[in-house]
Amino acid sequence: WVRGVYLITKVAPLDSRVSIPIGAASALRLITRRLGNQMRITIRNQNLRLVGIGGDETLAPEQMAQALESRLTDPFVPFDLEFEIDPKPSIGDDHVTAVNLARPAPSLSHTKRMLVEAELAKVCATYPSAARLVSVEHYVGGPCHPHSISCCVVLGGTGRGWTCVEGGLAPAITLACARAGLRCPERDEIRGGQPVKLLGLTSRPDLNGQIGITLRYLPDSKRWEVRLPDGEGCALRATNLEPAGEYGKVLCFWGDAQWSRTQLLGELARGNWGMCRASVSDLASPLEARRPSLERRLLYAPVSEMTDSFIRHAASQMEVERARHALAGRGLEASDDRSDVQQELLRAENDQD
Repeated sequence: WVRGVYLITKVAPLDSRVSIPIGAASALRLITRRLGNQMRITIRNQNLRLVGIGGDETLAPEQMAQALESRLTDPFVPFDLEFEIDPKPSIGDDHVTAVNLARPAPSLSHTKRMLVEAELAKVCATYPSAARLVSVEHYVGGPCHPHSISCCVVLGGTGRGWTCVEGGLAPAITLACARAGLRCPERDEIRGGQPVKLLGLTSRPDLNGQIGITLRYLPDSKRWEVRLPDGEGCALRATNLEPAGEYGKVLCFWGDAQWSRTQLLGELARGNWGMCRASVSDLASPLEARRPSLERRLLYAPVSEMTDSFIRHAASQMEVERARHALAGRGLEASDDRSDVQQELLRAENDQD
């Protein structure tokens, strides 16, 4: 996961309610023993308080033990226990989900291939053109739930220039098919959700050569809305656009990375991650260019007591190298017996110590 490029796809409050299905009498006896008289249990470092039994949340705490005992019937009838996290989650417990844009899946297992084929067939039954217009790229999204589709990303649409789709592959294929439909008969090679290169602009020559994403076609003005790498949007004629990539592409992520908000902020403070605003260029650029394109954009937390020691050491070494390069740029060598050279390197070495 080193040198990964993670796109944050969702930040959601942690649900304070937890439902645990009880499918057998043995499971009920085990959890009853763990609950104790306080009707509380700790699971995955979370303190849970029992608030409902089989949909009944009107019971007082002193009535719950008897209610659980009454559920030990023959035959046993499955039911759910409802718990509440105590204390209730705060904003620091918010759930952050991200997927890795830089790790393509080398191959899919037979089970995954069958799932993908079934999802595509489901869409093609209604939209036969999906088989022709849509292609799917598969990625190892992260270490959590690696055998399930976490989400899919479809380029285009209004807003930032892409859409994160949950609920399986079929909704993403349907959306990509809709965006890839023919909109501009004069230039049928340009479709929605496609990387395009800007050219021939006389009023904004500074934009020529940039790569953007087509969002949607405006038939009244016969222009394409295009989202640029810096987030700017513009409406351009098709004659000012040149295809720079495929349309109808779905990025499918198997698994994801997950943090609480507090956990992620802690890792940022220790220097484990850099952050920047996501851009359409991160999705439209070739796979090998995604990580290098972040080098000048990433922001890291300043070195502090929280910074991990190996990162602090690397930062100090960089300061020394910067000093050497600065001196070399002035035509001075580190071995020169000049006071300004010695003092500048000495300052850098002292900072490292």
